[in-house]
Amino acid sequence: SRRPPEPADAELAAFHRALLAAVRDRGVREGDWRLLAPTGWPDNDSSRHLVAWCWPHELVVVNLADAPAQARVHLPWDDLAGRTWSLTDRFSGARFERGGDELASEGLYVGLEPWGFHFLQLTPRL
Repeated sequence: SRRPPEPADAELAAFHRALLAAVRDRGVREGDWRLLAPTGWPDNDSSRHLVAWCWPHELVVVNLADAPAQARVHLPWDDLAGRTWSLTDRFSGARFERGGDELASEGLYVGLEPWGFHFLQLTPRL
């Protein structure tokens, strides 16, 4: 089949290179994968636009809408409480620190712009 030549999409190619680099890590390829259920508030149902999944100490949250969305993502790990956690976004390099007690009891607050995402690696802060 023939079709007209398409110009290369440099931005899309860069995204895929970053994605392949992120999933090359052993932690993403091993361990139990789990689908998570982000929760919202009675006056804000934007959480229904978020999908989230995880591996041990790795979390992905994606906003599938063309509007901002917020939610709490409840993490399934038993070792969160009692320590501080560093969350590093594998794509942007952004770093956040969160208290493990809040993560264990209330979940991680996530606010994402339209079509935004986080690919977070959680490591305990020593």
